[in-house]
Amino acid sequence: MTTHVDPQTFDLVESWLSAHGGPRRFPAGTSSDYFGVQRFLEERGYTLTQVASKFTLSSGKGRPRTLSWRDVIELVDTLRSAEGLPTFRLCHSSL
Repeated sequence: MTTHVDPQTFDLVESWLSAHGGPRRFPAGTSSDYFGVQRFLEERGYTLTQVASKFTLSSGKGRPRTLSWRDVIELVDTLRSAEGLPTFRLCHSSL
């Protein structure tokens, strides 16, 4: 089945692709949900636990920190960026 695309829409898509290089790609199994983030952090020596709507992060040194989910994702994006991986939030990406 062939789908007709409005020329104006086609031009917008082509413009975005040329400016941004296409959509970001994540390896299979990569997830920004709690369990995916928890696994990612555990692989790097952190322990993430959830208590109500707050998250506790420990690296085995000092007292655990209580963070919001936004803070957790910001930390994960910082780590992912340092490893050359695509970030979850676009504003932290190297694009």
